[in-house]
Amino acid sequence: VDRRQRQMCIRDRLDMHEAVKSERPMLTFDTNGKIPLHKAQFPVEQNKLRYYSDAPYEFLEYVEPMKKGATATYSDRSFKQFYDDVGFDLKPIFMPHGGPNKVKKGKLLKDRKYPISFVGYIKNPEPRGPFENLIWGSDERLVSIVRRASEMNLHEGIEAYVAFRTCALEAGFDPLGIMPLDQLGELLNKMGHWAEEQRRLELLRAFKSHSLHIFGPVMEDVKGVTDQPHHFYGATKGTEVLEVLKESRLLLNTVTKFPDGSHERIWFALAHGCMIYTDASRFVMESFKDDKNILFIDYDNLELDVQRIQSYVVDADTLQPILEQALPIYQQKHTWLQRIESTFRQMPEVSPFMP
Repeated sequence: VDRRQRQMCIRDRLDMHEAVKSERPMLTFDTNGKIPLHKAQFPVEQNKLRYYSDAPYEFLEYVEPMKKGATATYSDRSFKQFYDDVGFDLKPIFMPHGGPNKVKKGKLLKDRKYPISFVGYIKNPEPRGPFENLIWGSDERLVSIVRRASEMNLHEGIEAYVAFRTCALEAGFDPLGIMPLDQLGELLNKMGHWAEEQRRLELLRAFKSHSLHIFGPVMEDVKGVTDQPHHFYGATKGTEVLEVLKESRLLLNTVTKFPDGSHERIWFALAHGCMIYTDASRFVMESFKDDKNILFIDYDNLELDVQRIQSYVVDADTLQPILEQALPIYQQKHTWLQRIESTFRQMPEVSPFMP
């Protein structure tokens, strides 16, 4: 961030604090706990809504201090189990990722520069040992719990905490009594990243004979990816990613941490007229059907599935109708405006004022 941007951020934050001070709002709303309203030199209303973009155990330092009765969102339905078990005196509401309120369809798919794009970093998965080490030296049954849970997370599409909880209960352990909560959060976070990186490389390696356009840092050489004839563009800023989406026919998206939610890349791709090839989460499947208005990854038959995708990309006229079917669904159900309206309607402090 350059000096001018820093000054703007400081000015905007001061303006925000002054607005909260003068308006005395019925509700304060922040994201991921990163706006320190609790440090303001004036009282802030207790009715608080905090949006969390990822699992609650990734934000424990912000979730735990929340005021009694405050509303914390969760971006995947599976995350509700963690809130229920931990017993924080909060009001959790499901609020998955959304996308821009307006669709900017742009060029036809056949006129776009990049046939298949991927946005994200490239690295080898961290060996499972490092996160097993968080409980190393404990009962061997605990190590087995972590091993089994990580496999369930990767291969069965079960969210990290739910998988850990299931294995712990089967072994006769209280899942929240095995280790301190912050240590458990670190363990689950590492498990989730391990599974996601495994899936990411599995998908990219399946495109070994095809030329991908990869936007993101290559953190190390990865066999089957960095030695293939792909185009690597390095680290890409957020605004640049939007330009990539405008010039892409299809975006690869694999995010295993949302088995019953959605990742914003799905919605930002569609909002910029780019078809999406993504994990089949239960939440997304409620609105979309494979091959009709979306393309879901079939990990069980990945080699054949890549051939299907390649045929669509080569003949973009066959891909365009799928995109056209997807856009009205996105606009009707998955923008950020719909997300916030749905959340407000579930909050007693706000719902009476909703139209």
